[in-house]
Amino acid sequence: MGAGKHGFHKEQFHDRSQSLVHELAVCLQHRRHSMSLTPCKTCGHQVAPTAKVCPGCGVKNPGVRLKHYLYGIAFATALGWFVINVLGAPPKQDGVKITAEEYGEAWPFTVPSVLLDCEPPAYTVVRVNGGTYAINGSARSKAAKMGWRDLSAIWREDPKAVGTTTPWKVPVPTEMIQRALDSCPKP
Repeated sequence: MGAGKHGFHKEQFHDRSQSLVHELAVCLQHRRHSMSLTPCKTCGHQVAPTAKVCPGCGVKNPGVRLKHYLYGIAFATALGWFVINVLGAPPKQDGVKITAEEYGEAWPFTVPSVLLDCEPPAYTVVRVNGGTYAINGSARSKAAKMGWRDLSAIWREDPKAVGTTTPWKVPVPTEMIQRALDSCPKP
């Protein structure tokens, strides 16, 4: 057979094109495999990350690196901390419920019951209907800064002061303040 216009025979052109296609396929296959392979941690032989044994040296789990173990341990630790401290933490108790029945005429509030509590370091407060009210002097001095409500909104007037020119309030019993302070977390 004669040479074509450019000096190639059809058979040569066909063979050469098949050879190029084969080389391209091998190159792509090699590239595809080399992108997913990692060097063995012991001998450096290219292995799949999921290989159980290296064919070069026989080491177990050749594609797994120490950093993968450390990342796994760090993740498991963080997950464990989150589960224990966030999801498993008991809800914070918002004080002790006290009622007007317990104190009788000495009850200082206009509501029938409150939750008596202490905010660190020594702020005695009561919680009523979602609001927090400062009771003792140190708490009342910080009430505005802490976002607490004015106690006078729920502070009962003393029935003995009715008819006088000065409306007196029922004093908050010292025992009530001490009870709250005893429940305050110690530093």
